[in-house]
Amino acid sequence: MKPIRISMLVLCSAVLIILVLFGTAFTRPSYTSSNVNTPTQDTCRGCHNGSATAGGSTVVVFPSGLTYTPGVTQHLSAKITDPTHTRGGYLLTARLANSVTSQAGTFTATDTNSRVYPNGAIQDIDAVNFGTLTWNFDWTPPAAGSGSVNFYLIGYATGAPGGSTNGNGAYLSTATLTEGSATPDFSLSASPTSLSIATGSSGTSTITITPKTVLREALLCPHPACRLALRPRSVQIQRRPQAS
Repeated sequence: MKPIRISMLVLCSAVLIILVLFGTAFTRPSYTSSNVNTPTQDTCRGCHNGSATAGGSTVVVFPSGLTYTPGVTQHLSAKITDPTHTRGGYLLTARLANSVTSQAGTFTATDTNSRVYPNGAIQDIDAVNFGTLTWNFDWTPPAAGSGSVNFYLIGYATGAPGGSTNGNGAYLSTATLTEGSATPDFSLSASPTSLSIATGSSGTSTITITPKTVLREALLCPHPACRLALRPRSVQIQRRPQAS
């Protein structure tokens, strides 16, 4: 019976070690979140140590440039560059520039390596494992009038699946997006823009709708209100003498 007990003990120990290793590799520590009041703080340093390496960096990639249109979702990515390590993790938060304790927009994870975590009234997006150096996600900007938005990113390049506690490439970066103007659905222009009409005469001003697809869709609309709203494209105005 003793050999069997020893074998069972070894097996249980092996299973426990595997669970610990995989848990470390693929589970995000519950204590890792951005600092609500000071988002520039490296909150990952409580568990991981390291320093920035020459040639290394961490950035948020903004394909549409450093402006945003209120309410229009952007497809973003976080990226770590490190000359030594091939895996890592990140932590990202977006705050209003005029109030860094306030959440700016919302994140949505678009790959299996990222997850959105609530942090009180703040929202973080974080790596769920240390398996890559690039992560993809969506960000929906806040409403119009919110002003500029700051992105605070922490990136750690590690040498182990579970994230090394020492010898990491540790990087911080901040990026600011300014609020752009909302794109209008259509615009109207008149030619001539002003018109003076003498008594008993008439004049014409041509109104152009841009884009023309808006006009075409309105003319095909079966409801009479659609056509009344955008017809005709030119307006003739005639001034008549007042009755005595």
